[in-house]
Amino acid sequence: MENSVLKPFSSNLNLSEALFPDKFETENTQFVHSIYRFEKQNLIEQFISKQNQFLFKFKSKLKLNQFSTNWNLFQTTPFLRLKSFIYNYFNPRIQGEIFSPREGEVTLGNLEISGLTQTRIGKIYKIEAFINDLKINEVKFEKQSFRNNKNQSIYQFTAAVKFAPESFPTGTNLLKIKVYNSLGNKKVFSRSIIIGKENTLDLIKRYGKKVFSIPSGEITFSKFQKENQRRISQIEPSSKELTLQRKQSCKFNYKPLISIITNIYKETWKGFKKTFKSLINQSYKNWELALVADYSIKSEIVKILQNYSAKDSQITAVFLDTKVDKFQYLNECSKLTKGDFISIVNSGDQLAPNALFENVSLLNQQSNADFIYSDENILSLNDNRCQPHFKPDWSPDYFYSTMYTGNLGLYRRSLVNKIGGFRPEFREEQQIDLVLRLIEQTQNIFHIPKILFHQNKIGTENWVLRKQLLSKHLEKIGLKAKVIKGLTDDTLRVKRTIPNAPKATIIIPTCNKVELLENCINSIKTKTNYKNYEIIIVDNNSSESSTLDYLSQVSVKQDIKVLHYSKPFNFSAINNFAANHAKGELLLFLNNDTEVISNEWLDSMIEHAIRSEVGAVGARLLYFNDTVQHAGIITGISQIAGHSHKYYSSNHSGYFNRAKTIQNVSAVTGACLMVKAETFKSLKGFDEKNLPVAFNDIDLCLRIRQKNLLIVYTPFAELYHYESASRGSDQTLKNNPRFQKELNYMLEKWGKILAKDPYYNPNLTLEREDFSMENFRRS
Repeated sequence: MENSVLKPFSSNLNLSEALFPDKFETENTQFVHSIYRFEKQNLIEQFISKQNQFLFKFKSKLKLNQFSTNWNLFQTTPFLRLKSFIYNYFNPRIQGEIFSPREGEVTLGNLEISGLTQTRIGKIYKIEAFINDLKINEVKFEKQSFRNNKNQSIYQFTAAVKFAPESFPTGTNLLKIKVYNSLGNKKVFSRSIIIGKENTLDLIKRYGKKVFSIPSGEITFSKFQKENQRRISQIEPSSKELTLQRKQSCKFNYKPLISIITNIYKETWKGFKKTFKSLINQSYKNWELALVADYSIKSEIVKILQNYSAKDSQITAVFLDTKVDKFQYLNECSKLTKGDFISIVNSGDQLAPNALFENVSLLNQQSNADFIYSDENILSLNDNRCQPHFKPDWSPDYFYSTMYTGNLGLYRRSLVNKIGGFRPEFREEQQIDLVLRLIEQTQNIFHIPKILFHQNKIGTENWVLRKQLLSKHLEKIGLKAKVIKGLTDDTLRVKRTIPNAPKATIIIPTCNKVELLENCINSIKTKTNYKNYEIIIVDNNSSESSTLDYLSQVSVKQDIKVLHYSKPFNFSAINNFAANHAKGELLLFLNNDTEVISNEWLDSMIEHAIRSEVGAVGARLLYFNDTVQHAGIITGISQIAGHSHKYYSSNHSGYFNRAKTIQNVSAVTGACLMVKAETFKSLKGFDEKNLPVAFNDIDLCLRIRQKNLLIVYTPFAELYHYESASRGSDQTLKNNPRFQKELNYMLEKWGKILAKDPYYNPNLTLEREDFSMENFRRS
């Protein structure tokens, strides 16, 4: 086999041609195609493993004297270049993976396709998608930068499809992704998808067109990321603004000394120059720097420091033996500093020029602040700023899920000393450990909604260690719960114990549309793990005989009670009426056009509803085509409020995992809302006078928040919601005057509060629900 491969090899090849293989390609086509056949027979690994024998037979055919007769040189550089060319050019593997839809996923009309592909050489120039043999009109793809794949062309592809269900047979259909590179190679990836047995047309006939009157959902994370990238440069202050900040900082009543602590070791010292430059360019000058570096890079660091005359700031450098554990540096540096506040900046990270000014400005307004964090983004390989993370104000449940506060924090020194400083045994997670211990001592936590930190992200977080830290924290504060993996790889879930199994009353208003109600009740009965509940069905003037017959049948069941409300439709009044007849300690208001998906839906709501600091809990609701209908409510969108991540694919984790993590929100929808009966009674229920139909759920949640109680969204309670299927839309001409009246009432009562959702971010848009950036920053 080897002889047959070597035989066609040209005797005229020299080392120059091996390094610049254009001529080699022309003269040795037969040879390289033989190697290509070798690989096709899955013998390429065997071929490469016989490298020495391969080289020996090639040596006589290469004119090495032209450059060097050094055999070791030939063994390394020329051979590797030659072998790489041969293997990559004639076997330019196109690799890839389809992320969504998942294998065997059921779809009923909307399909969001996404994935990654790469080619070893050349470029991807075309990607096509087919369902069976029908081509999808447009597949978008863009080049991505990944730190671990510098020499490979990696592309992300996306496509959103809304197809007529009659175009495809029910059952299994084949999705194909065809990828072409610039060398004329093609690769096909395929995946089976399932068109639901009950197709969209049948569902429309059953539930009405309103169920599916939603956009196609062409919303992708990459799309708004790209839009955000164009606006990041507008966020930082101009040179004029920085000049004003320097003048203003001199007039601050409170001018705390800020201690910046960093360490530099051999692998990261090259990035320190940029870090250092970002420090000396700060518009607030009352800071000091304590750094620890390896002796191996002392000369380089000293040179950088000597080039800067420290007039306004003090810099202390300590050089440690390279055998000393680098994670010991935080406490060592802390002892060298005198600042009122401490901040950690890793080598390679950069501060925005206004970072310290913004922190001190907040301290002059909130003198009790013990911990301050800000928004941030990631620095790419070329120092481009990407992945802007616009964070919510302090959200304890979101922090437990993903520890989102980031690496740039300002910590009050006296409190850090009180809790014992940094603990080096927790390695790279020392700051997370510090924050967990800080929040055991203080709730004076503040957020600056500005990007003040650019992180040079290297490696990944140690989620196993974070899980251990969180478990110890919960044990310390006496919270009975397990910490388990969340719905995404980089999130956690705090699963709380439910003591004494409190009774829950599920309240379901209904009018006709018996198929909706029956489907809802059946899903509760068959998919609910939690057993201590009762159901109250409130009939509001049903007239269809099928509905009346069903209500008569279920009314005899022990755990179902049927009440009759004969007045005109008033959502608030109907639910208030039912709440007065409830026996449960917890009330769950549930629309009749819902269907339970997750068996733990009730448990996962109750575990939060019983918390003393929580006022209401909401669920993750999906449209029947598996796009998100509700993942918490953001106030201020479209004047009043909007549903977080609406129309995103159910597979999508959302903006920094927010579609799939337990977190605090400003409000949740009344389509599935749980509240303590005691709390509901104290607030006198829903506002049936001013908000009979719309916005009553938002109003209730805002009144709950006025009592300093939290609203919790949990994705572990998951249901389908056929929105307004039984009642119709508020936007119809008939209902519009009433809707407008309720809208005006909300604006008059809550206008200022609605515009500033603490769990959103003023840099994000109020025009859409997709977490894209605002065109300009709101004050």
